[in-house]
Amino acid sequence: MKFKSNTSIALLSLLAISTITPPATSITNDCSTKGSNTAKVCQVTVSKSKTKQKTNEGNKSTSNSSYNDFQYTYSTVSHGNGVKVTYANEDHNIMSCTSKGGRTGTFKFTNMTVDENGIPIDHGSSRSPSSAGCIPDDTRTLTSADSPGPTGPTYEEVMEEIRHAAESLEPGKPTLHQSYNNPAGTGRAEGDPNVYKGDQINFYVDDGGPYRLEADMLAGHVEIELMPSSYVIEYGNGDTATNYTAGKPVTTYPRERPRQTDTSYAYQRSGNFHAYATVHYTARFRVDGGPWQMMEVTPQATSDPLLVRVWWVDVGRVAGDCSYDDTRWGCKNDPTMGKKDNPNPRLRKADIRTGQRWHLNDNGDGDTEYSLHRDWPDM
Repeated sequence: MKFKSNTSIALLSLLAISTITPPATSITNDCSTKGSNTAKVCQVTVSKSKTKQKTNEGNKSTSNSSYNDFQYTYSTVSHGNGVKVTYANEDHNIMSCTSKGGRTGTFKFTNMTVDENGIPIDHGSSRSPSSAGCIPDDTRTLTSADSPGPTGPTYEEVMEEIRHAAESLEPGKPTLHQSYNNPAGTGRAEGDPNVYKGDQINFYVDDGGPYRLEADMLAGHVEIELMPSSYVIEYGNGDTATNYTAGKPVTTYPRERPRQTDTSYAYQRSGNFHAYATVHYTARFRVDGGPWQMMEVTPQATSDPLLVRVWWVDVGRVAGDCSYDDTRWGCKNDPTMGKKDNPNPRLRKADIRTGQRWHLNDNGDGDTEYSLHRDWPDM
C-alpha cells in the first residue's frame, strides 16, 4: 500500500497478544487393598496450575510463568454395607458419600480412628463391618448430563417418612412390681401388697419391650427402635422418683431386713396407696445397617395402679392369748384391727390419676375395713 503526502508519515505498528491457558489438571490414581477383610482405599492426587504467556511483536519477547494454587489428595473408601465415602486427606471436612443405592448424601461415622499415615480407619459396629451411614440429600440418583433434572426424594422427605414411622410405633403398657414379699422371703405370695412403714420397698418395672419396626423406605432398609430413657415412679402418697434403670426383683430371706436398692422406697406414713410407673422412650433409627441415630420422638406409657398397703406396728399388754377369745385386742378378729386380705381397701390418698377413693371402685363395695377409715382420704 502506498501513501502520497507532503508530510512525512510515521507508521507505528504494535501488536500485543496476551493469552491465558485454562488451569491444567493432572491426576494420579493409586489403589491398594490391605487384605480381604479391609476396605479398598483409592488415593487420587489433583494438582492445578496456571500458565501465562505474553507475546510482544514489538520487542519479540516471550515469558512463561507457572505456579500451583493448591494440591489435594482424595481417598475413596468402599464399606461393607455398600456406602462409599470420598474425603480430602488434607482436610477431612471436605467429604461426600454415596449410598448403596447410588445416591449422594450426608453421613456420620461412629467408630473411626486415624492411622499413622493420617488415613481414617473405620472399625465398624457390632452388626456391620462399617460404622458409616449415608442419607441421600437433594442430590438424587446419578443421571446423565441431558437428564431433565433430579427425580428422587429430598432429604426432608426421607426424614419425614422415617419420623412418621417412628411416631406410629407405640409402646405397650408397662407393669409396676414390688418384691417386698416373695416366696423366699416372708412366706407370703409374690405381689402381696402388705408392707411395713419405714421398710425399704424394692420397686421394678417390666416395660414389655423391645419395640421395633423394620421397613423398606425411601432412604433404604430402615430399622427403628424405642429405647427406654427413664422410669418415673409415683408412690401414691405425693412422692415421685425418676430412675434410669428398670430395677429388678430381689430376695429377702427370713429374719432379714429389706435392703435398700437403686429403685427402693420407704413409706413414712401408713395407709393404702395406688403407685404408678411411667416409662419414657427415645426413638432411634439406622439405614442399611449403618450407625444408630437418635430422633426427637419421645413417646411414653403408664402402668395400671399397683396397690401398696403400708402397716404400722403397735405393742400393747393383754390379759390372755387369742386362743380364748380371738376378738381380743391384737387378735385376728379384733374389730379395731385392719384386715390384710381386704379385697377393696380405702385409699389414704385418693388415686393420683383418677381421683378414685377405693382400690377397685369409688363406692366402697367389698371393703371389710369400712368402719376403720371413715375420714380417708385425708392426704
